[in-house]
Amino acid sequence: KGISQINENWTNYKYININHHQVLTDLTGFPVLISIVDKDIKRNAQLDDT
Repeated sequence: KGISQINENWTNYKYININHHQVLTDLTGFPVLISIVDKDIKRNAQLDDT
C-alpha cells in the first residue's frame, strides 16, 4: 500500500514489508513486533525523536 508516514527530515530509514498472505484478515491498530539486527541502524540511531 506504500508508505503512509515518513518524516521528510529523516535521512536514514528501513522499509518493512508485511506479507499479506500470512495475515488472515484486515487489521487496524494491531501491534507488530519487529526485530532487526542491522549495523546501519545502530550506527545512525538517535536517543531522541529528531
